[in-house]
Amino acid sequence: MAPKARTCTICNAPIPDTASHNATTCGDDNCKRERSRRASAAYRARHPGRHNENVARHRAKLRPGEEKARRHCLTYERYTELLAASGGACTICGSDRNLRIDHDHRCCPGPDSCGECVRAIVCHSCNIAVGLFGDSPDRLAAALRYLLGERGARLVDGGIDALRGWLT
Repeated sequence: MAPKARTCTICNAPIPDTASHNATTCGDDNCKRERSRRASAAYRARHPGRHNENVARHRAKLRPGEEKARRHCLTYERYTELLAASGGACTICGSDRNLRIDHDHRCCPGPDSCGECVRAIVCHSCNIAVGLFGDSPDRLAAALRYLLGERGARLVDGGIDALRGWLT
């Protein structure tokens, strides 16, 4: 009698005969990730609180800012250089609260970066504001002209070039 065909527990695709005898996924990377995610969720459900204790214990070993630096592919030394260059405060407004690592979203669209596109240390509010303006100097210039009293200032009215002339 032929052995029963095995199917992936995630996508129901057949598991190759070359897979180990206890394989439960087809070998696709997405299925492997999903299986791992489910196993982690099941562990956390069986052991409530233990995951948080493990995370807290790990974070206690890190230096301030080290986890932020890792998410942006920076060494801790590079992070401290950026922090020192900004005077330990937001590069834009000078606040020393809720500091973030700002990066160019044209290079890395997600919340983390490759490390090459990191620009500076900014506070959470300034980071959100720059992001909401789409990292566009022209849109920021139009907003500044608006705030300074030039009502009806729009991007189509010159953007950053109009602001340069306006401030000189």
